[in-house]
Amino acid sequence: FSVEGGSAGMHTARLHAASSGAVATALSRAGQRDVLVSYASGRQHTLAVVLPVPLSSVSGSANRPHVAPADARSGPRNWLGQATPFAMNGLWTEWLGDVSTEPAVTSALVLRSGRVAVGYADGAVRIVSQAALVGGHGDGADAARLDGHTGAITALHEPDAAGGLLLSASKDLTLRIWDAATGECVFVLPTQSAPAVRLVGAGGALVLGVGADNATTLVSASALERVHVTAAYHAAPERLTVGADGEAALLYADGSRRQFALGPQAAAVSVALAAPRAGGAWLGAGVLGAAAALALDVDVEQLQAAVARAAGDGATADEMRALAARPAVGAARAVLAQLCAWGVSAELDGVKRDAFGLRAPARPLALALSSRRADAHTALFPGRGGGGASWCVSSQLNAQRMLAILVLARGVLQGNERRAVEVINFYVGRLPALVGRRFKALSLLALAQHWQARNGSLQRAARTLLLAAVRGASERQRRAELFYWSSMLARGTGDGEDLQALTIVCVIGGDFPALLALTARSAAAARLQALALGAHGAALALALELLARGYAAFRPYVDSQAVVRRLAAIMAQAAEAGGGDGAVSFALVGQAKQALLRIGAADMAAVAAALGAMLGGAVDERWRALQAVGVVAAKQPAALAPHVEALAAAVVGALEPRRATTRRRLLGAGGAALRALVRAFPWVSFDAAAQCLAVGCADGRCVAFDVRTATRTAVCAAGARVVAVAVAPGAARVASFALDGVLRVWDPQPSALAMFAKSLFAPPAEAQGSVAPAKTMAIPPGFLADTDDLPVAELLRVAALSWTGERTVLLQIRDASFSLSV
Repeated sequence: FSVEGGSAGMHTARLHAASSGAVATALSRAGQRDVLVSYASGRQHTLAVVLPVPLSSVSGSANRPHVAPADARSGPRNWLGQATPFAMNGLWTEWLGDVSTEPAVTSALVLRSGRVAVGYADGAVRIVSQAALVGGHGDGADAARLDGHTGAITALHEPDAAGGLLLSASKDLTLRIWDAATGECVFVLPTQSAPAVRLVGAGGALVLGVGADNATTLVSASALERVHVTAAYHAAPERLTVGADGEAALLYADGSRRQFALGPQAAAVSVALAAPRAGGAWLGAGVLGAAAALALDVDVEQLQAAVARAAGDGATADEMRALAARPAVGAARAVLAQLCAWGVSAELDGVKRDAFGLRAPARPLALALSSRRADAHTALFPGRGGGGASWCVSSQLNAQRMLAILVLARGVLQGNERRAVEVINFYVGRLPALVGRRFKALSLLALAQHWQARNGSLQRAARTLLLAAVRGASERQRRAELFYWSSMLARGTGDGEDLQALTIVCVIGGDFPALLALTARSAAAARLQALALGAHGAALALALELLARGYAAFRPYVDSQAVVRRLAAIMAQAAEAGGGDGAVSFALVGQAKQALLRIGAADMAAVAAALGAMLGGAVDERWRALQAVGVVAAKQPAALAPHVEALAAAVVGALEPRRATTRRRLLGAGGAALRALVRAFPWVSFDAAAQCLAVGCADGRCVAFDVRTATRTAVCAAGARVVAVAVAPGAARVASFALDGVLRVWDPQPSALAMFAKSLFAPPAEAQGSVAPAKTMAIPPGFLADTDDLPVAELLRVAALSWTGERTVLLQIRDASFSLSV
């Protein structure tokens, strides 16, 4: 038993169950405080106990309490920070009354076939389908009832190597072996002085029964015989080991051991006796000990994946209805029916029946939603009467519940994604208004936990709900959320909750930047930059996404050049590693590209300056920058247009001709970057054979570069912005066309002697004198009407030039074409 101090007033106590019997306990009083016991993952047998305490006792003073949102982990409070009634004792008692059944459930087990075996206090064992168990509409055609025990069922087990058999232990001091398909009892043997409370597989068909007095009985389900027994002992057995020679040993909690021989036919195993058997692929079953009621642990992610496998891609709505007989699809509908609100309005009930084919459950069940995260907390879903009462309990509860509804609804409507989104949006949008003011707004914290979930359906559902919750809140609520989570972020706890607070602040601030205070902006920006520059894995991916999302708000507080360098390094790592062990994930590379482009859209000058600086740095930095130039040119040519000349000069200068090793390392990436610039801009042209690059500029100049020597060779001035350039084969001439309607043809190459002298003595990128055009030709002005104030995106499509012969140029201006002899 351990107690963890939570932030903002939450204290969590984790209790690890010592036995596999009870997987949850009833609510109790601790220090006169209400205690909510939340059934966490049943497969781990972990209970989370949440003790609400006054907010002022942990965060701030009584004179200046924090204004906390309703879902803050500090006990229930309204938007003004005032305490609100939250009588969990009464709620728990009411919930127990709703789910209790007669006769009481005492044991449950998910079989490998997917069906569920349930043991009762009257000694009966029933095997039912998942859908029938969850939905409560009869037992189904495949239900079986196993009668024979006269006392309550204490344990159930399905042997590993004895197909179709089921073992049950009872308080009548017997252990029975059943044929699960027919319901016939094939073997009965007595236990010792106390009933077996655990049945654990011991390899193959061997099953070890552990009694309440720690006596053990080893049974062979296939041979239908008792293999070995040990007497009662004061310490509990913790492990059974069987060696390759058939020598077995029981290890006890006090360190003692008992040895016995099983024979060479026994398989070598080592079994932890205290560990409970896991449930099925998506379903775990257990018993609420205090209530003697059935509790189901549903892994919604795995259930949705099972539906996807059963339905396949592109299944229509009618085909999905026809697949309802499949265990996964039928169970998904049943779980969805349990989670949805029934009786709130005829309108919503009609949507659930018509769109999803659901029926209201015959009885409420305790459902605990599990996640693959090891530390995920799950919550009981109380059935507090009809209507929307169960949506008025907890913001955390509502968030988990709505997440599960969205994930399962997408699975049930798998063949029609558009229809699924429409139905879900309608349901989510209408429910709060229909339930009324007591409806608990979805917990942003619970949704932010899944912002980057590995499961795509869960991630999409969490993002949809978080954005809907933020946009649907009032401005006052958004300000309260920002105030609270910004204060959490400023403390810098460095744990998972810190990242979730960062997510909430950036999501709200990205959509509503005017609400972000300067302190919140600086704190979020500092945290994002620290993660972007130093984190790895999921934290890095989250930082890149959030930084890109809210860059406009965080720009004054972020070192843009440092961030761009980091993004370029991430993008280049995959190519540098060649997809091997050192390669970063494709998802992270995609996040880095998206972040670079979003930053470029907001501040391309900073991106161009950073890339220019990198192109003048070390060889590795140049290589990364060349990769990034190609990405930005391909995706954001309009934003990059004002910086093309400087960036092209930096690319040429990066291909340093004086160092052959450096040039060979960078030549491939440099050529790719130049080709990307040529494809993006009609006023950039490159002749690979002559290694001549020509770039038109907004001020009317057209600049030629010799890539072999990394120098600028000539500049031809025009009277207006240059919008098209073409280098002739062999770089004998360059044709450029400007918005003054004049085509200019000029020589970009100096004499061979001058080029040789320049390569020896001139520094790279030395400015050369202007050259006069060898020939000019005017185009009738009507073809360039209305081009004075065109945005750059339109200028990219105004004109194009290409050489069709040694002295022939093809000029295209919008829909007109001119073949000109020069």
